[in-house]
Amino acid sequence: MKMSHIVLAFLGMLLGALLASCDQQPNSDEITSNRQETILMQAVEKIGMPAIKNFRELRMANRILEERDQTLMTWTYLWSDYHRCFTFIETSVAYPLPYATQRTSPQKVYRWAAGHYFSMPQADPNGLFSPESAEGTFIEMNNPTKVNETGLVYSEPRISTFPYELPERLVCSPLERPTMKAEKGVLAKALPSKKEPAD
Repeated sequence: MKMSHIVLAFLGMLLGALLASCDQQPNSDEITSNRQETILMQAVEKIGMPAIKNFRELRMANRILEERDQTLMTWTYLWSDYHRCFTFIETSVAYPLPYATQRTSPQKVYRWAAGHYFSMPQADPNGLFSPESAEGTFIEMNNPTKVNETGLVYSEPRISTFPYELPERLVCSPLERPTMKAEKGVLAKALPSKKEPAD
């Protein structure tokens, strides 16, 4: 007897929910979405899909992922706006990694009461929250003083990394490259000169 009452109560609740949903009027966003879907269906039926045959962009996307994973040796340069040429930095391993790249998902989904969900930022394994964008880049450079040794180099200026060495016509000549001597000269002008002690 009690079981039949429970079943009837459940059916009554279900019927009430169905009636309430039938009485609910669609809002403006739902009406707009439905009309937009109708227009798009008409466009697809009249015009059809693009006649793509070679899928060049998809092939390029596949090659980009493969090259990023399989390319071993690269050449890294710094572009000079003043001299309009590249300054060679050092040979490197693979392609650089932007500073804002995150190892884990940047967002974590949490469940709230009544079946509601919300997302919050999630920290990286080091406990820090990486920015959404950053100018810095990490490059795995070959050590110019030790053979078969690499190190991670952080660069703020925007660099260019190639899977091959650039020809000489694109690289700054030795006279155009900034030198330590020139940098020291600029530094000496910026800093006050030290007076020699009198004899």
